[in-house]
Amino acid sequence: MLDNLLFVKLAESSVIVSKMENFAANYIKQIRLQEARRLMLGEDLDAASAGFRVGYDDASHFNREFKRLFGNPLVEGRQRS
Repeated sequence: MLDNLLFVKLAESSVIVSKMENFAANYIKQIRLQEARRLMLGEDLDAASAGFRVGYDDASHFNREFKRLFGNPLVEGRQRS
């Protein structure tokens, strides 16, 4: 019985750690994308340059993540402000 309880506690803690890691990764991604948007709007950088400055090596990956967070293409984001 003690083995089962220990297994349940370990399983619960691994789920919690996994969720916290996902939360942290998503938070960092959101901060990076917000900074890239600020660079594009404030410093008139193109998407590839802004993405590179915040740590994205792949422009298409950056574009997908940007659109997922902001819900609009990069060009629209630059024209709205």
